[in-house]
Amino acid sequence: GEAMQFDLVPRVLFPRPPPTYGMDSFPGELVWVPRSLNPQTSSPEDCIPLCLLQCRGARYLIIYIHSNFEDIGRCRSFCLALRYHLRVHVHIVEYPGYG
Repeated sequence: GEAMQFDLVPRVLFPRPPPTYGMDSFPGELVWVPRSLNPQTSSPEDCIPLCLLQCRGARYLIIYIHSNFEDIGRCRSFCLALRYHLRVHVHIVEYPGYG
């Protein structure tokens, strides 16, 4: 019915890309944040991945939100360049359901 139409629109306009990274990708940079307030009951599928690219001596943090049909794996090299050239920490935020 009507609910099905509204669910279809985001999937057509904003398709989810196939993941380009996994739980073991980017050691020391990838952080899995549980959606639940009780992390003991959360499974890996119930977590939202984030990536923190640290820069020694940096005073600022850029929060990077990727574009449509990207995920952390696809935009990480761009964010590494941001970190290097601007000498800042870069926090890449993933959308729930991506990655």
